[in-house]
Parts: sequence; structure tokens; C-alpha cells
Amino acid sequence: MEAHKSFKVECLRYEDAWKLFEEKVGRDILDSHPNIPELVETVAKECGGLPLALITFFSEDYRIDIDQLVDFWICEGFLDEYDGIAARNQGYCIVGTLLHACLLEEEEGNRVKMHDVIRDMALWIASTFENKNEKFLVLAGVGLTAAPSVGTLFLNFNNLDEVDRGFFQSMPSLRVLSLSYNHRLWKLPHAISNLVSLQNLDLSNTRLEKLKESIKCLFDLKCLNLDNTIRLHTIPPQIISNLKKLQVLRMFLCGAIEQEEQSILFGGSELLVEELLGLDHLHLLGVTIRRLKFLKNCFL
Repeated sequence: MEAHKSFKVECLRYEDAWKLFEEKVGRDILDSHPNIPELVETVAKECGGLPLALITFFSEDYRIDIDQLVDFWICEGFLDEYDGIAARNQGYCIVGTLLHACLLEEEEGNRVKMHDVIRDMALWIASTFENKNEKFLVLAGVGLTAAPSVGTLFLNFNNLDEVDRGFFQSMPSLRVLSLSYNHRLWKLPHAISNLVSLQNLDLSNTRLEKLKESIKCLFDLKCLNLDNTIRLHTIPPQIISNLKKLQVLRMFLCGAIEQEEQSILFGGSELLVEELLGLDHLHLLGVTIRRLKFLKNCFL
């Protein structure tokens, strides 16, 4: 547009926002059903006074943890030209660039969000790829029951209690799987071992009780997120240590207070430390330290 001066345009006050929204929707539509006025008022409030959002209709915002976002990028192969810490630093640099360009908005707690309008534009761009294999599927909170064929699958916030035995059998190319915030999910099927290409597995904020032996078959796994799995009472030996390519392991508030004897979290920290020492590529570890002995063992 050859603009030589930039300045911030404030969002509209609610009264002005509602007037604009009302003009675009039309009085005839607003009066066509008694339930419509209450619904459209809710939609108008969600737009937050942003003029462009007020004249289009889109899904709600979601606050994204920056660390997890970079994890996803690394495991999707977006940062393949970099290695280890360099890839993570480049990811943070990209987030900073997107914030500066106002394509992301900064949130509290090291999080960002994408405005509905920007998000819809991004999904539209992704859907126009000529290469039909380059597809992304986001199904957060939609109650998915059938198994899609994709490379990235977000199933968070779906209120799942368990996953059908055959669900993962047709997904050998899946690289990123997020099952986070399924607060009823308590176990994973043995068929998860079929995800031979999986690089990122997010099980955070679930009620998972035991880490399956089948997970150690995920030889390409780079990121494993077990944050806030406070019902997890069993992590068998030689599962974590078998994930030789693991770069990121998140275990904040991981594990129930009472652990089974065969769990690496049982008793002291010796077994957990032994598992971690076998991970040559691990460069990011998040763990809740319940005993100072854990730190001592780590640095011996």
C-alpha cells in the first residue's frame, strides 16, 4: 500500500462495535428468531471490538504455550535445518517475529494467542496447498470418533475416556499427537506402537494411570509431555531410556504420590536418574523435585 507512517488503531467501544455488527448482520436476520439476539450478542462480545472480526464469523481464541509450540515445530520438521538447542532458539526467534508483526498476541504465562481472523486465514492458506499430502487437522473439542489420515493431530479438550483399540492402526505417518486436557483419559491402547513416525506425544493434563510398554517402540520420539499427570502411578523401567532420540521431556507434577514398586518414580530418584542418563540427546528437562537427593544424583 506504500504507506510511510504506521499508527495503532484502537478497537471499537462495545456500543460502536454492536452497531457495526448489527448493520452487517441485518435487522431482518436479527428479528427472524427469538433466540438469535442473545446468540449474536455473545458473538459480538467475542470479537473484542475488532472491526474485521465483527464483519466475519470464526472460532474462538486459544492460548498457546510457547514452549509447546516450538516443540511442535521441531517435531513437524519445520526447523530441520537447525539442530538441538539451535532449533529451539530459532523457534523462539520466529515467535518474536510473529509477535512483532501482530500475527500473534502476547498472553500471560509465556503464552501467545492467534486472533480468530488470523487463525482462519492461516487455516485457509493451509487448505489451498497444491500438494494434498501437506494437510493439517485440528480437532480440539469436537468429539472425534473416526480415525483421520494426517501428519498432525490435536485431540485435546475432547473429553475422551479411552481410545479405541484400532484408532491408531491407519496412522503410520503421524508425527505429532496431542491428547492433552482429556481429563477422563486414563489409558492408552497397545496400538499406539503403530505410530512409528511419531515425534511428539503430549499426554499432559490427563488422568493417565500407567505408561504403557508399547510407548518404548516409538523410536523417533523427540518430545514427550507428561506434565500434570497426577494419577500416573506406574512408569515401568526401560521405557524412558529406550527413547534414544528424546530431546524434550516434561514431567512437572508427574506421578501420583503413591507409586507402584516397579515404577521408576518409586522411592528415591535413583531409577529416574538412571533412565535420564541414557538419553544422550536430551536438552530440555522439566521435572518437579520432591527430594533434594534427586539433584545430588543428577550432578554426581
